[in-house]
Amino acid sequence: MAWFDVALLWAVVLFVLVVVLGIVQQPLIRLVLIASSVLLIVFNTAAVFALTKQLRQDKALIYGEDIQHLDANRIARRLRWKAP
Repeated sequence: MAWFDVALLWAVVLFVLVVVLGIVQQPLIRLVLIASSVLLIVFNTAAVFALTKQLRQDKALIYGEDIQHLDANRIARRLRWKAP
């Protein structure tokens, strides 16, 4: 899902850049627009890459406790229904 969002961001930034470059005529402003768009895309892509890598590494730590609590609640419910 995160990579779909990155691809969508790339498409939107590139679309906006092309439209704005069609309006702006000054070369220096065009250069600033292109450079800032590239920086935006690069930093956002790197951030999503780092985030997904960190999530993949810490998945057991993040979700392990929740899974243990769900299992304990499931067992407690079964014991309640079996109790006289």
